[in-house]
Amino acid sequence: MRAVAALCVLFGHLQQHIVSLAKAVGDSRSPWLAWAGGLGVDLFFCISGFIIVLSARKVMGQSGAGLDFMVRRLIRVVPLYWLATCAYLPIFLFGASTAGRDVWLPLLTSMSFVPYPVFGDWAAPYPLLTLGWTLNYEMWFYVSMAAVMCLVRQRVVLWTALWMGSLVALGVALEPEHRQLFFWSRPIVLEFVVGAAMGMAHAHGRLRLGGGWACCLGAIAVSWVALDPFGMTTASGPTPNDFVRLAAWGAPAALILLAVVASPVVLGLSRHRLLAPLVRLGDASYSLYLLHPFVLIVLGKLWVATSLHALLPWWSLACLSVMAAWVVARLSHHWIELKVSAWLGRHRLARRWMMGSKVDGVVRT
Repeated sequence: MRAVAALCVLFGHLQQHIVSLAKAVGDSRSPWLAWAGGLGVDLFFCISGFIIVLSARKVMGQSGAGLDFMVRRLIRVVPLYWLATCAYLPIFLFGASTAGRDVWLPLLTSMSFVPYPVFGDWAAPYPLLTLGWTLNYEMWFYVSMAAVMCLVRQRVVLWTALWMGSLVALGVALEPEHRQLFFWSRPIVLEFVVGAAMGMAHAHGRLRLGGGWACCLGAIAVSWVALDPFGMTTASGPTPNDFVRLAAWGAPAALILLAVVASPVVLGLSRHRLLAPLVRLGDASYSLYLLHPFVLIVLGKLWVATSLHALLPWWSLACLSVMAAWVVARLSHHWIELKVSAWLGRHRLARRWMMGSKVDGVVRT
């Protein structure tokens, strides 16, 4: 599922990139079809809520569980994101539309996961690496979960849902002028809550669907996205993270996740060896998500500079970009994500933080 979500985002950005390249070289042909790439983000958010509950369930209700949880999340998320942000910094400094801008506040807010309009538009408060807007939401969800992690295990998800639901209700009713508060109170955060509720129900054995029902739910979700009644796929400009997005992409994403995790039949099929490459790509989905823009930029410039667009169809560039992004993601996962996370897990400072909390009666290191 993580691989599917990451590929959705990749295909969506690839579509936009190729269309813009075609226009830049004066190619009037329509080189690509519409693709609901944003659905991958909504699927990621649902999956994130689901996985976080399953992975942190044993520490819920323990003293210091919130700190232990946050340290582990920071070790997992921060290193690669900071590295990718620094790699994008030269593009920001010397880009045609951003050259000469102040860099310190954009860099600071980006590194600290604070929503800020680096590119000047509060309607789309993107960080330096624009994909990081999703991580700003991820980190907000982590903080919300960590704040109630020491409560009784069965109530952690309930209190998180009440807190985030109340904040969304206030945000919709009041539309606060405080821009960060407005960002954090967007309805899209409810997708984490839905995924977390599924995770808790799954942990208690309450998610059970037959293969037929699972296929029906999956077919309904895919059909809804394909029909696109709200015109999300063809909309121009940044996608608003409001209730329309929840209806257009959030609900189908939740149904797809439910169809997969609630059906023993589907879960059994997912373990087939033919799907092993997708499982491995799912492990590297974080690298694929963060690094694929660099692959698209480099290959696109080389493609145009060598005039390959005049010799080969655009779908050739699409296939090459997907394969290159796949390779880069796998290499990054092995040589950066795993190595850095393991080193930080053994590092004296990280170990000191983790030893501040006792989980299940033993010190977690």
